Amino acid sequence: MSKKTSPHLGDLQIAVMQILWERQRATLGEIRSALRRARPIATTTVATVLSRLEQSGFVEHREGERSRIYVPRIRHEDFQRSQAQGLVDRLFGGRASELVAHLVRESEIDDEELAHLRRLIRKRESS
Repeated sequence: MSKKTSPHLGDLQIAVMQILWERQRATLGEIRSALRRARPIATTTVATVLSRLEQSGFVEHREGERSRIYVPRIRHEDFQRSQAQGLVDRLFGGRASELVAHLVRESEIDDEELAHLRRLIRKRESS
């Protein structure tokens, strides 16, 4: 991820990006409708968020027949990787194992999630 696309995003920006990652494209109206399911939000607020995301390189728009169509410029996986690495670096001294240990100790992890973690560790060990 380039320096241009690495700033931290706020909760509303991430919510907009989640919608775009799920749908792969959406108009301002569609994004606003999806956001309104969780909270009331003004069209101008969504437009401002989209404008800032576009300036930061996270989204781009194409001109549709009636309105702009917004698409993500970065993959969800790339964003997750960047944000997770930043968290590991800032809070756990660059040690991913410390983050995992913290989550295992402090989170409510059910048996299914523990089994999934074990499978991931075995897969990593065998590769």
